Amino acid sequence: MILENDIIGKVLYLHGLRDLIVVAESESEKESPIRCTITGPFGDTLLDETYWFDFSGTISIDIKDAVSSIFVYADPAIGEEVSHSGLGFDFSIDIGDGSIAGSFTINAMSENARIRTSDIDMLRIPYDYILPLSIHDFVERSGVEFVSPAGTLTKPDWLQTSGTGKGSRTRFVEMSGASERLKRSFHVLFLGTTPSITTPQFRLCSGHFEQYLFANRYGGYDNIPMDGELLYEPETEYETGLYHEQEMQITAKCTDRYTQNSGYVTRKTVEAMKELIRSRQIFHLKDGTFRKIVILESDISMSSADSIHSFSFQYRYADIQSR
Repeated sequence: MILENDIIGKVLYLHGLRDLIVVAESESEKESPIRCTITGPFGDTLLDETYWFDFSGTISIDIKDAVSSIFVYADPAIGEEVSHSGLGFDFSIDIGDGSIAGSFTINAMSENARIRTSDIDMLRIPYDYILPLSIHDFVERSGVEFVSPAGTLTKPDWLQTSGTGKGSRTRFVEMSGASERLKRSFHVLFLGTTPSITTPQFRLCSGHFEQYLFANRYGGYDNIPMDGELLYEPETEYETGLYHEQEMQITAKCTDRYTQNSGYVTRKTVEAMKELIRSRQIFHLKDGTFRKIVILESDISMSSADSIHSFSFQYRYADIQSR
């Protein structure tokens, strides 16, 4: 048997992982099951399953589902720089009792992280925006530049990386202090990168925006602000019983639920929302702190036009229980 897409000794990217395809090389191989085990970097078994070949003599193994839970992002800390050290690991695999065996490396990002930080090209942001600046640890470097029509603002000591290739760093910048110097729009350059890494073009806007932070496929965070309506829609269950021959309410269990409507967004922003909905790390900025949320339902609308699109999603806070 052979691997159609050989991964042994390779560096893979989590968001581009495809199923492993094992191909039988003889009719006798097709008739016997094979066992596949994947061992994580800490010696834990992430996959241990037995598979049968189909009529075409192939087996498809979903390794992305097996390994994705091991990658960990640091929680956001406003105004600080955090290190995501758990974004690159080595794994070992054994297929068919040693017929195919070896190790491989997975990075929790897109391969395009070398040239981009986000799927978004342009983003409308409020003056109190929390800007997540994320860069992967491909090479040793330090510093960022804010470039705007009003001039350049340089921060040479931000986002220091060492070149290990298996992590990334994020700084959560409070724009309320810097927005006056940047005026209407700006983008960010990461110093010491060749080629230059692209950030969205940020456009400062007046008004109130809800801010939602999520781990994206480039190994960092996106913060998408929304000026659409935020609705509080609690879900309540009631229980009644008889008391002195009268029916009385006994309990009322309430689960806090919220629905966020996007307001005006571009097509690129809606496309990025696909990543938010699938992300395991999603936060809402509430009372000056990012609180983790769990999405319950979502609805995305995309037309053939180039401008107006919309989406909504329903969520609850991860740290709040029913009451």
